[in-house]
Amino acid sequence: MKFTTYGPARRHWQLGKFVEAIDTTLQLETEAESSELVSYCVPITAYPTGSGKVIVNSPGSGELKDGREDRWKNLGLHLQERELASLVTYNAPRPDFQVQLEWEPYSYQGASWNKILIESLCHTIDWSLENAVQLCGSESPEIYLTGFSSGGSAAGAAAHRYPSIKRMLLLSTYDSVGDPFYEGVSAFTGDIYLVYG
Repeated sequence: MKFTTYGPARRHWQLGKFVEAIDTTLQLETEAESSELVSYCVPITAYPTGSGKVIVNSPGSGELKDGREDRWKNLGLHLQERELASLVTYNAPRPDFQVQLEWEPYSYQGASWNKILIESLCHTIDWSLENAVQLCGSESPEIYLTGFSSGGSAAGAAAHRYPSIKRMLLLSTYDSVGDPFYEGVSAFTGDIYLVYG
């Protein structure tokens, strides 16, 4: 995995001061159904604090990382201002409909979009853990996971892979990634909170 930061952070974690936001882009690859490698980018924004807590947010399928009307950006700034937790948000590439796969409605350059959605979240969680000191001031932070709609489906599929994730909030989540969602929530030993409306 390779990640590139586009543009300098506004301030760096030094002497108790945090950047307003950290923006980076992960350059990733996955295997398409044809066995060809598919390259894709995952933009990430993090709102650092000294709280010792990180919330990784998985937006819905059509949403960019900042969210509709900047809702995730505003939440990140709110949590940061109050030193409650560091929010990390991202987005997977949008489906491009170039190749129709028989077993799912979306694809990206011939690869399963559900697979890319879950992988994007896992790489974002990995990045958050690798950069925990810069994000929240702790080498072993409390990690929480939240997901909206299909992002919640990805969260349900991925959370059990990370023992450090103890709680998960699923907002208007449905089983968009199919069996990996059911298998993941069944294997997750932490607390799951569901909100619909």
